[in-house]
Amino acid sequence: MADKPVPSIEAPPREVAVGSTWVHCYNKKVWPVEFHVPAILLGRHKYVWVTNETLQEYDPNYDYAAECEVFEQPDVQKHDSEEIRDEKLRRMAFKVEAPDLNDHSYWHNYILSESEVRRLQRKRNRQYSEDSDDAEIASAKRRSQSSSTSPEYGGEWYGRTTRSSNARSTQLPTPKTTPKTTPNGKQVSTEIIEISDQEESDEEDSIIVVRPSTKLDHSTKGSVEGHSKIVRARPSSKGMSPPQMTDKECRILIGDNGQSVIARRARCAESGYLKPLEQYDDKRREHTIDLNESKRAVQLKLTNADLTGIWDYLWRGDLGLKFLKDPDDYQPFGKLSDARKEEAAIQLAFAFVTATKLQLVGLQDLVEKKLNALYPLPPIALLAVALILTRAPPMDDHSDAEEKVVNWLVGSVASQFWNLAKNHAGALQRLLHDNDDLREAVFHKMQINADEGLEGCDEL
Repeated sequence: MADKPVPSIEAPPREVAVGSTWVHCYNKKVWPVEFHVPAILLGRHKYVWVTNETLQEYDPNYDYAAECEVFEQPDVQKHDSEEIRDEKLRRMAFKVEAPDLNDHSYWHNYILSESEVRRLQRKRNRQYSEDSDDAEIASAKRRSQSSSTSPEYGGEWYGRTTRSSNARSTQLPTPKTTPKTTPNGKQVSTEIIEISDQEESDEEDSIIVVRPSTKLDHSTKGSVEGHSKIVRARPSSKGMSPPQMTDKECRILIGDNGQSVIARRARCAESGYLKPLEQYDDKRREHTIDLNESKRAVQLKLTNADLTGIWDYLWRGDLGLKFLKDPDDYQPFGKLSDARKEEAAIQLAFAFVTATKLQLVGLQDLVEKKLNALYPLPPIALLAVALILTRAPPMDDHSDAEEKVVNWLVGSVASQFWNLAKNHAGALQRLLHDNDDLREAVFHKMQINADEGLEGCDEL
């Protein structure tokens, strides 16, 4: 008689992880992550750096949430401490998000959607703040219009100025330009560019870049109230109007109401774009370049403010801080405070974008040398510079200086990666979200060198 088969006492094979959900130790606690480079930390919805050695397989049959602390109020409250908030988000990640086993594309789009919602909320909050100032701004416009004069070539700017076109545009896709009024009734434009600095906060802080370097009045401060950091560009020299135009100068027409900038013809001749546009005005008896009729200028949104921002170079062949010794020496500008570095770096970043539009290779080379001489930049300044440079319009004609600046930017972000991730996680995340090439280059550099990214970070 044949023996009856004995039922196996072994447990059936458990379900194994599918998709790309794994477990990662973050801040000494276990969190679920969507494994990709970079990985997405579930619950907090932020990018983190992981390696194969730091990951464990996620077991859908194991109750990870049971290991998390339970609170009477499971949802995050405004008064919660950071530790309690993280623990609530960790429990939610294991209990709700991890079991769905969604892939990288899902969570990447989820993060982008959250970012867009916060952006719209900030826009509504600022609009509310600005509405209260409408009457004041309208009155300022009337005073400005009644006091302005419009000669044939009116509105000359020699370096920094106190007047700008009401219709002034910018080379960046999403800045906020707010018209304000000086004591003499003339208007200035304050350009605000931002990137988020705390991606999970309802009252989100931002890095604010202000150009040109004008004093923020009450209404402008109100529109950025609650933001963590305002970074200014260093202003150009005021410059002096030449008593009489000579054959060595050229008037560049750009902007409404006949606004213009006076430049040395030798500087304009450096540009393969500007030189062919130069003409001699028999009526005015002076050389002119009319960018208002240039298709390239319109496409690249060149403004009068762009040219006044580089006036020092157009007139004297230099821009920003002066070298006190060889650029390769230690502290070639002398000892600088972080605030001075910030101003100088922002000015150089804007100048580089303008130089690229105008094909001023000499100015590009100068900016590249001075950015390298400012190394290392304070973290806030580095993020602001990266924002400006990466939002510049794409160009078909690349110079050696452009390649060097790209390498400088990648190296700077990579070297300070963990410092930025620790102290400015939201801003860094937003920057890398929007720039695939920069993100891939930074991560590639960090993968090559395990010690990369530790600059300025005493502990992780």
